[in-house]
Amino acid sequence: MELLLISKVNESQLFILNALTNTIVSQFKEKISSISLILISNKKVEDNFLFLEKNYLEVKYIKNLNQLKQVNKDKYDYLISIENSLLGLIISAIVNSNKKVSFKRVFGSFVFNIIIPQKKRARHNFLNLN
Repeated sequence: MELLLISKVNESQLFILNALTNTIVSQFKEKISSISLILISNKKVEDNFLFLEKNYLEVKYIKNLNQLKQVNKDKYDYLISIENSLLGLIISAIVNSNKKVSFKRVFGSFVFNIIIPQKKRARHNFLNLN
């Protein structure tokens, strides 16, 4: 199974990316042949406790539409996008994948065939102002 992950490089996205990668590897170790990554960023991310480049077969950095030619035409079994930018949506649309997974987002149904809804938090009225 070949996976492609798409993320941004801010700390919260890297935290989610790290947790997702670790979970996928631990749950599907025998089935995964490769995990590739596209990071939407102006600069390269140095290895830190949230991101280790060696966890991925290939890491590409894309910062604008002019760099879309870097997106290879390989076919993936799964594409998982954990970000919600327009550039990420365009990248997801041009990548060839059997299953495209994203979280609830605007226009996601045009590109992704699996959309995971976000859990809604219960609202508490602490002041009881009804």
